Amino acid sequence: MAGNEAAYTTMSPNEGHASATSRTVCDTAGPATGATIVLVVDDEPHNREIMARRLERAGYWVETAADGRKALDWLAKNSAAIVLLDYMMPEMNGFETLKILRSSKAFSDLPVIMVTAVNDSESVVEALNLGANDFITKPVDFPVALARIRSHLRRSTPDTARANPRAEDHGRWDWDLLSNRGSLSEACWHRLGYSENQPRPDNWLKLIHPGDRDGFERRLAEVNRSHENEFLSECRLLHQNGSYRWMLCRGDVRRDTAGAAVALAATLIDVTETKAVDPLTGLANRSHFTDLVGRRLEQRSRHANLYPDPAQRPPAPGFAVLVLSLERFKLINDTLGYPIADQLLREVARRIHAGVRGAGGGRPEDKVGRLDSDRFGILLAEIADEDLALGVARRLQRDLQAPFSLQGSELFTATGFGIVVVHDQYSSADDILRDAELALNRAQAGDSGRCAMFRPAMRSWAMERLRAETDLRRAVEHRQFEIYYQPKVDLISHSVVGFEALLRWNHPTRGIVLPADFIPILEETGLIVEVGRSVIADACADVRRWQRILGRNNLEVSVNVSVNQLRPELPIEVSQALRDSGLEPPCLQLEVTESVLMSDIEGARTIFADLKALGVGLKIDDFGTGYSSLNYLARLPFDWLKIDRSFTQDLCENEQSVELTRTMIGLATGLGMSVVAEGVETAGQAQRLQELGCRFGQGYLFARPMPADQALEFVRNHCACYAGRDGKPASAIASSPSS
Repeated sequence: MAGNEAAYTTMSPNEGHASATSRTVCDTAGPATGATIVLVVDDEPHNREIMARRLERAGYWVETAADGRKALDWLAKNSAAIVLLDYMMPEMNGFETLKILRSSKAFSDLPVIMVTAVNDSESVVEALNLGANDFITKPVDFPVALARIRSHLRRSTPDTARANPRAEDHGRWDWDLLSNRGSLSEACWHRLGYSENQPRPDNWLKLIHPGDRDGFERRLAEVNRSHENEFLSECRLLHQNGSYRWMLCRGDVRRDTAGAAVALAATLIDVTETKAVDPLTGLANRSHFTDLVGRRLEQRSRHANLYPDPAQRPPAPGFAVLVLSLERFKLINDTLGYPIADQLLREVARRIHAGVRGAGGGRPEDKVGRLDSDRFGILLAEIADEDLALGVARRLQRDLQAPFSLQGSELFTATGFGIVVVHDQYSSADDILRDAELALNRAQAGDSGRCAMFRPAMRSWAMERLRAETDLRRAVEHRQFEIYYQPKVDLISHSVVGFEALLRWNHPTRGIVLPADFIPILEETGLIVEVGRSVIADACADVRRWQRILGRNNLEVSVNVSVNQLRPELPIEVSQALRDSGLEPPCLQLEVTESVLMSDIEGARTIFADLKALGVGLKIDDFGTGYSSLNYLARLPFDWLKIDRSFTQDLCENEQSVELTRTMIGLATGLGMSVVAEGVETAGQAQRLQELGCRFGQGYLFARPMPADQALEFVRNHCACYAGRDGKPASAIASSPSS
């Protein structure tokens, strides 16, 4: 509908910015045999793209046309199972197109659903009078649209030649509902790999996959009891070569004069390729990838059966399975929206596919699949050496470290790998993937971008991890988290200028648990958002209360923020915490690690700008230990730079650490930033920092982290809180000319 900006308003808010991009990559060049093709006709590019994406996620193959004339040209050369036709279009509108379709014998029965404005009842009536099968109103309610599409596909004739010109090759099957027996045509047996003279099962239902058999038989029974006139079901049938093929069983119910169902006459359509392909990336989906791993495992089993005597058996070729995950993908999805996230997945799929082909010398046995939203699987058919498998993973990591330029945003992503090298220890493809994902989870629990080789001990680790996740969910519910505070000290006056808020888990049986043991799990489960919101609110309330008690309104607090918390809602949550507590914005600093510079830099920049508009301070934590780009550091509005403890601890022994620290302090000063050093444990370190121009420090030299009540007493007993010039907070002290 020309100029209609709200045609698809029931979509996710970010989907309205989709661009017209290719929806498949790698090996998928066209619809698979048996695919259900939907033709979407709409003159608005973003409407076409969003409708196509939704339909592809529902398992359909989608073609698009910008107006009625282009749709007719496409239909003259191709076939579709159903058409979604917009009413208002230039060149040739929907009504004109529908008239031509219904006047043609070739398309007289083709299901057509008109897409009209919600208040255009006259158009709906006219469309139905012209032969439209149904209508959908704008804004489109996608669940309703999908239900109507499925309904009309079920009602359409079982002659599948319209949806697929090669339907006569699919074969037919008949079922006698009275004797509960059926037969397959010769074409069906041929599709299942049986030659004309080969023995066949006496009952073809025995070929149905055990996981599908109950559902298929239940569907047969429903047809027998109900008044339905059609049968539609999908199941996996055992091929003669030992693999399973997905089949669409679709046909008519025959009834006697009394209306009782007596028989089925139907077609059997091989839809394995449609079932096997991830519609977004064109890679194998999880089910098909698992089947590919299973086939490789069966080859090893057949090799063992050929040589019953282990002493005479030559070694069977092993293989490797790798599972990789994109780190921080959910953050990209949440902040930039589905269109960019989907485009990122397609680009990642291309790089993995090209990398595997290059690493394996182009072996066709090497396969790539998409296992989950941000997880991919790789089958290396002839690599049975751990070092070689690890080498492939490292090369792919390097390929994926290069930035992705997507719709004006430059994105970086890190990857973790879990690896299983298969010899004789497995009998199930599911077990191989389970262990590869366990190794991946173990890798993600360590440093970013790690690779981990599976070891049996990881199963015990996974059970502990699961228990920890359960305990953490209970901890959130019962408020078992507690904030400890570590003082930040002015190295010149030795006065306390503020605190860093550090989270502790007060476990009912384990006692105080440190962040390294639970923060990664909070981040993986998403619980960090709720916990982090609570920490910001409680820290603001605690420090404001101390300010009132001490009469010192310049006391500050720093709160660590996970990259998962960098959402558009964060400035709103911070504003609420400041308002509820009464804390002045300059007295709150939010600390982020260098990892944000490897994520969505533009998204972070927008969120930081909103936080700066509130007046809060921003601090980059653990500086010098990550992947910083000085260009990015200059572009982000940081007020503080925190020198990592690894530099502080070597200041008195390592001249290189001294020069690196001097450089970081000079860099921060040049960018107008204040500097604080963590990990100060000796007077010598404090003195050296002061000589290098660092004004503030924190560490065990001054105090260990302590509960809130002890922190208040520490300030009272240590010394008067430094009031500075006119009671300014430490950030103002550090930036004043004579400080």
